[in-house]
Amino acid sequence: MPLPVVSGMDNIELGKTWEMHSARTRRWERMVIAKIEGDQVTLRYRGSTELVRVDVADMENPERFRPA
Repeated sequence: MPLPVVSGMDNIELGKTWEMHSARTRRWERMVIAKIEGDQVTLRYRGSTELVRVDVADMENPERFRPA
């Protein structure tokens, strides 16, 4: 069974590692795509159980997100 992928964005795929820029820590944080539901992506901080849910459109912003 193929992994879920966001249509039009080949690099947003379940299990892929991304980096999200944190305004709080002022650095790039590693995240893993844990779930994809329509235009919503749930990311899990690497080495943690903390989750963040974002819109796919947000992940297209290179100042905030980038593939790892």
